[in-house]
Amino acid sequence: MVIVSTKKNSDEVLIKQELLTLLHNKFGIASIKINVSGKGFLSESTIPLNPREMVYFIHLLEDRFSIMLTEANFDDPDIYTINGLVHIIEEHIKQSATT
Repeated sequence: MVIVSTKKNSDEVLIKQELLTLLHNKFGIASIKINVSGKGFLSESTIPLNPREMVYFIHLLEDRFSIMLTEANFDDPDIYTINGLVHIIEEHIKQSATT
């Protein structure tokens, strides 16, 4: 079961749900409760992805959302939280919609 605790806009909820569904379907992570405080999901082992899995997860995200994450995204500590990753994806989607 995937639990999303948020009261944000519907796009954010949909992106968050897609991230959690990918983590469940591709990595067998059955239940995640998003920590809205923004604590890191990789560094604290809430979601245990090894480096190879992280690369694959990023590839899946880029493919699913038709985006290309940049070096600056990987330098941003927000990429290590679900909420931060959702924000980064939202920004890329907005950028591609305007170009």
